[in-house]
Amino acid sequence: MTARAADGAYGMIPAPDVVLLVEPDDERRSLFGAWLEDAGFDVLTCPGPTAPDYACMGGRSGRCPLVDPAALVVVDLSLSSGVVGHPGVGADVLAYYLLAELPIVTLGRGDDLRAGGVQDQVVALPRSPERPALLAAIRALMPS
Repeated sequence: MTARAADGAYGMIPAPDVVLLVEPDDERRSLFGAWLEDAGFDVLTCPGPTAPDYACMGGRSGRCPLVDPAALVVVDLSLSSGVVGHPGVGADVLAYYLLAELPIVTLGRGDDLRAGGVQDQVVALPRSPERPALLAAIRALMPS
């Protein structure tokens, strides 16, 4: 799978077909990325925060270079499942994308967000969605 580098080619205006896929599992990231590319989307991939501090670049510096070109984010909220001492990594990453005012498709937890005033910004799916459900959620939220 190829992914477009966030090197400023899009400038500061999000391209309407760019999806940022934040998924810690290499196989799932590759599978979901292939689904998105096959559907005609450009895909930027990110494994999410990693050891030792489990903080993403956006959380540390206030800016993530992958956010600028993205029109939408797909994020696996189980980013830190099983990581002792870092239980809130998925929530921290989600908060960063919410503040960036990007549409978000969450994988895993997230149904509780629908009552939090972000129902137009977030669609929650199971952690392992079927391909049609993932693509439908993205198309429903993708800016025109």
